[in-house]
Amino acid sequence: MKSLTKPVPEFTIFKFGFHDVRVITKDGEPWFVAEDVCKALKLSNPSMSLKSLDDDERSKFNLGRQGEANIISESGMFTLVLRCRDAVNFVSIPHQFRKWVTAEVLTSIRKTGKYSKKDEKDDGLISSLVLICETWDSARQQINAFDPKMAARLNSTMNMFWMYTMNMKGRSKGGVKHRTSYLQ
Repeated sequence: MKSLTKPVPEFTIFKFGFHDVRVITKDGEPWFVAEDVCKALKLSNPSMSLKSLDDDERSKFNLGRQGEANIISESGMFTLVLRCRDAVNFVSIPHQFRKWVTAEVLTSIRKTGKYSKKDEKDDGLISSLVLICETWDSARQQINAFDPKMAARLNSTMNMFWMYTMNMKGRSKGGVKHRTSYLQ
């Protein structure tokens, strides 16, 4: 039996302040939901904003049950952002949006093929803890050569530290990793 429902379109959602900006891929290119971009830019009349775009910068996209939505190409999105009067005023929402798109989103897409906002504070802590554990591995051989009893006591302490670190790293990556002994 065939299903009569259309597949739900897959969106990549970018966060800008309190706004979600949905992006779809159409013919291998990113297209932004015009309503989301206009809300983020605080443009009060999206219809007028879209009229100022070239025909190849705007289109419609079927969202399924939600109906059709106006979408704008990457070029159209830049045109909207750069045409905003406030895009040059440092503290304005359009300026912040332009800066976010050009400095963060596009840079991330160019470097990694996608945009994802990481929690840099957590990643920095985890990276520091992992670095400490890796440094310990090279130092343990020297400690063991001079005082095997001291190495045994440090082994117990380091194992607890390692387990904590890997547990935290696993939580941030969606899983938990365990190691039975660090100094083996």
